[in-house]
Formats: sequence, C-alpha cells, structure tokens
Amino acid sequence: LMQYRDAKEEQKTNSSAKVLMTGPGGMTLDIYTRKAKNREIGNQMLVRLQNLDLNNVSNAIKWDGSIGGKLNMTAMADLYPDSLGGQLRAGIKTFHLGEYKADTLAYDGRVQMAHSRRDMTGLLTIDDIIKMQLTAALADTVNLKADITELPLPLANLFLPSNINLAGTTSGQLSLRGKNFDTARMNAHLSMHDSHVNISDMDAILKLPSDTMRVLNNRLTFQNYQLYCANKNPLTLRGSVDMRKSLSDPLIDLRISGDNVRIIDSQRLRLKDQYIYGRLPISTDIRVKGKASKLDVNGKLQVLSGTNLNYYLQDDPLQTTSKVDQLVEFVSFRQMDRELAHADKMPLVDVADEGLTMELKIDIDKDVKVNAYLPGTDNNHVTIVGGGPLLMQSAADGMITMSGVYDVTSGSVDYKLPILPMTKKFNILNSSMVSWNGNPPGAPTINLQASENVRTSVEDAQGSRLVNFVVTINITGTLDALDISFTCSAPDDGTINSEIESMTEEERSKAALMLLVAQTYLGPASSSGMGIGAANAALNSVLNRQMDQILGSSLKNTDVDLGIDTYSSETGGARTDYSIKVSQRFFNDRFRATIGGRVSSGGDPSMGNGARLGDMSLEWLIKKDGTHYLKLYRRYNYESVFEGEILETGIGYAQERSAYKFKHLLIPTSKSRQARIMSSIREMQRAEEEAEAKNIEEVEDEKVTEE
Repeated sequence: LMQYRDAKEEQKTNSSAKVLMTGPGGMTLDIYTRKAKNREIGNQMLVRLQNLDLNNVSNAIKWDGSIGGKLNMTAMADLYPDSLGGQLRAGIKTFHLGEYKADTLAYDGRVQMAHSRRDMTGLLTIDDIIKMQLTAALADTVNLKADITELPLPLANLFLPSNINLAGTTSGQLSLRGKNFDTARMNAHLSMHDSHVNISDMDAILKLPSDTMRVLNNRLTFQNYQLYCANKNPLTLRGSVDMRKSLSDPLIDLRISGDNVRIIDSQRLRLKDQYIYGRLPISTDIRVKGKASKLDVNGKLQVLSGTNLNYYLQDDPLQTTSKVDQLVEFVSFRQMDRELAHADKMPLVDVADEGLTMELKIDIDKDVKVNAYLPGTDNNHVTIVGGGPLLMQSAADGMITMSGVYDVTSGSVDYKLPILPMTKKFNILNSSMVSWNGNPPGAPTINLQASENVRTSVEDAQGSRLVNFVVTINITGTLDALDISFTCSAPDDGTINSEIESMTEEERSKAALMLLVAQTYLGPASSSGMGIGAANAALNSVLNRQMDQILGSSLKNTDVDLGIDTYSSETGGARTDYSIKVSQRFFNDRFRATIGGRVSSGGDPSMGNGARLGDMSLEWLIKKDGTHYLKLYRRYNYESVFEGEILETGIGYAQERSAYKFKHLLIPTSKSRQARIMSSIREMQRAEEEAEAKNIEEVEDEKVTEE
C-alpha cells in the first residue's frame, strides 16, 4: 500500500514516502524515506522486514538444499551528496540449513563512505555467541582483518553444490594489507575442529585434519597435510599456493598421493540422492601445477583389488517409450514476445576458457567388480569383473575424453524377460569389453556376451535324448542406445547345432527365447514338453526371487540359486531334478566357498530319490589382481549320452597372462611390460576393426553405385 502524506503531516514527521506490504504468516515489508534531521540537504531511508519464512523463499527459487527459519531485518541508510552511511541488523530465529540447526543467527554491520574512504565493521553471532568479527578500512590502501571463533562450516553449504556438504567448525585469523586487493599482503592461520566433507551421492566422507593451515606473506604451504576417508590410509597433500604476484590468480604447485585409500565403504543406499555404494580402494599420485587460470593436472590413479561397487543408473537405457512432454510444449505468445524482445537487448558475453588441461592414467586391477542396476528395479542388472588401463584427458576447452579398454573377465547379466514375470541369469564370456575411443567417460561403447546353459530333452527322427544348449545374450551399443539380442547353439550335438545354424537370425532369436522361457527347443523336426518346461521356468524365477528377498539383507556376500528341471531320461521316462547351490565370499572377495545338492525323482527306481551332495569348490585368489588363483573342486558333469554323468574331483592352479607372441608366455612379465603388451594387442585389434569397417563401407559404396 503506497501512502503519500499531505503537507501538514509531512512537516510534522519529515516523511516523504512510505511503502507497506503485508503477506501470510505475519510477514511485513516497510520502506520509507525522510529528510535528514541535522542537514538541509540529504535523506534517510529505512527498510524493515519481519517474519519472512526462508522455507517459502527456498521453494520459490527451487533451491535444492533445505533451509528454514524466520528472518527479521532492519536496514537504515543516510544519503548525503558527499557521504553515505548505513547500518544492517538481521536475525533468523529457529534457523536450519540441512542438518545444521541454531536457535538464533544474527548479523550486525555498519558502513561509512566519504570521498575515497570506506570503513566497514561486521559482527556475526550464533545463539548469542560471537563467531566472527570483521573490520575493514579502504582508502588509498586496503586494511582488512577478520577474527573467527568456532564458526560452523555448514553455513558454507549455502554456496556449494547440493551433493557436497561441510560439517564441523573452524577458527583463526586473517589480515590483508596493501595498495589494492590483488597485490595486498595476506597473513592468516586457520584450524579445523571435527570437520569433514560429505559427498552425498556416494556416501563418501573426507575428514579434515586439525593441523593449522598458515598463510605467510601470501604463501600457503602444505607439508604432509593428511586427509582421511574410510580407512586409516590417508590422502597426503604436499606443495604450495603462491599468491605473492596475484591473489586472484595464484601459482599452484600441489601433489596428491595415497596408497590403498578406501574412498567409499558403505553397505547400502543410505542417503536420498545416493546412487553408488560398496567398497572402492585406490592408490594415486597426482600433480597439480600452474596458475589458477591455467592449471595442468597429470598423474596416475589405480583402482585396487577388493573393489566392489554398486551403481544405480539414473536413466533407463532400455526405455523405449515416447516422451510426449518433450516433443510438444505449450507457451504463451505474450510471454514469448517479451522474452524475444529482451533477448535482442542482451549483450553477447565472451566466456573465457577455464584453461584446465588434464592427463590422468587410470589402471584398474583385473578383479575389480562393478554391479550396474537399471532404475526402478533390481531385476535388470549387470555384474562385471575385470580391469585394464584407461587414459582420461581434458583440453583447454573443458571437454573430457576417455581412451582405453576395460576387459571383462567374468560376471553375469540378470535380465527380466519382456512380458513374462521371470528373470534369467547369464554368465558373461571373457571376450566381453567396455571401451572408450576418445568419447566422454559417461558414454562408453559396450560389447558384452553372456550365456546360460539349458539342458532339455529333444525328440526327433533319431528318438528322444538330452541336449545341452547354450543361450547367449548380446548387449552392444552405448548407454544411450543399447541393443540386446539373443542366439543359441548346441555344441555337443552336431545334428541340432547344424539345424540351428541353418536358421535365420530371427528364428535363432525365437528359439533362444523359447529355451529361456519354457526350457523347450522348437526346431523344424523336434518337439518336447512345452507346458511342463514353462511351469518349471516360472517356478525357478519365483523361488530365486523370493530367496534373494529373504536372505539378501541377512546374508551378505552370499549367492543362493534354486532350480527345478524336468526332462526325459535315458530310459525314456520323465525325470525331475530339484537343485540348490549356495556360494559364500570371504576376505574382501578373495576366498569363495560353494556347495550344492540335488534331489531327483522319476528316474531309475533302483537309484531311489537320487539325493546327493553335488558340486563343492573352494577358490582362493593368490594375488589381489586376480591373475593367480587356486581351486579345489568336486563336481558332477554330464559327459555324453553314452557316458551319462561322471564325478570329477581335483585341484587346479590358474595363471592369467596376456601376450601377442608365444615366447612372452615363458618370460616373467613386469607391470610395465604387461602394459605394453596389452597396448600392442589393443592396437592390433583396433587396426583389424578399422580394416573390417573400411571393407564394409567399400562394399556398401559398391552396392549404392550398382543401384
């Protein structure tokens, strides 16, 4: 409400104008001006704000964080032709910012400006305790001093990204003197108390030491400044930040190193915005050097054995439904006209490059385990075990690229079949890989092949017999556009395998899906019990899913697999096998024990119910990188139609090596030589792929020319 006083009222109060605004919850904004009492020329202005709900402000500007409290503020300014003076008093009751809370937070500041001199003072109190005092005198020189007493670090979260939060308090002093801010001399000391940085999307904590950081004559020096994460091995910071030539563009020379530092160590999704949990130990040696406006970052980072990460994708790469709301948007023509008119008046801003260049060598050990889950469900997920050398680079334009190959040595794909309520588990073949060829880190090229063995009876002209099928799922493309296809084969049966090879790609895909869904092979000249197989397949899926839900939270690092198989036996009768297999991992996944059993019914009456303790194995990774391991096993294996099932018992030792010449397998290989060998192998593979792609392009060009 704008109220203008009449002449008589104006003479009584010296008031010239007043604005009064009211809002919900008792909020008021009062602004008025009046002539100066002690001077003929000049004005005074007063602004008073009461009961402003900060939560409503946060919602209006769509701020990601959580802030609340009632703000009361009074600001008064004396406006004269030759000087300006002002005072600001602000207080917030029941203040909270994220998890930080305070009954009262208050600030009292004053400023006086006359000619070329500016004097400022400020006082910050929390719960009636002084936390920071600021004094500054700015004239021909700069003279600034700040005293800090246990200032809460969460106050800085207001200016940080929503996934980064500070906790704890800090104390210290800062002084700045000189001709101007950029060349002024700085001296300071700052100490942290129970302080840490929390990265919420990974549930990672970086603990800050209580060592005092000192700036002496514009030079900040770090001597074994140790930052701790989830274990007792620290990240060590050494070097200096030199601000003697410029405070705004200091010269940086820092080295960050650490050995077996556990960055992430969490057992579940604990926070709202978290999408990664698990265990991530690393070793690193990184150098940061150059001016702040032109930094050069280079070094190496090794992801160590024992890594077991669970990553939840934010966007579903299998989603194929149309997003209509992104295709059509209704707008107001009046609003669009105003925006276009405003855009014509906006000046073009030349944004300078950040000037950051980076070359980071990333070496991932061969037994690193990563589980990737699609949004909304745990049924569709991929588990990959492998590693390899990668190179991350960044040019001055800010574009980050990645090069290298992540070789997948083992793993599994859990895929929920479309329409049907069942999930199938495929074992990844060691020829799979995830590669980057100069594309962004978040856009790798995926080439995964995984298989599942399906054993069922087939009836054809030769009679009824058991056939072992291998069903393969191929996952190729990028995360934005994944292509999933199915195929099958029968490597132990030449007749059926030849029949499958004669099929078209679409027919093989249908045959593979039928084997998965109904455990039934539908070839041109075969038949089997489709109804029983479909029921068993659905029951298998239900049993495994319920067991995962029951045991998943109580038995960590444990895999349980239940199965029911029905098929024709060698004697011609129907046979049903009920099986269970339990696998437990110990000592950071370096030791695994597996035991399984089976009960058979409907077979040879002389064998009873066929109950027996089946496969047993003990596996031990001798080296953390997974290249050497020892295995003790006892297992039943189906040899052939004539031999039937046989019992195998033994001990095995395996060593994994990569080479492009046979003689290199006989020579002890160092890490550097192994890296060169892997690089040569990938170069040969890349050259073969490029030659094949070139041949395909030439053939397509010839077809186009002929047409």
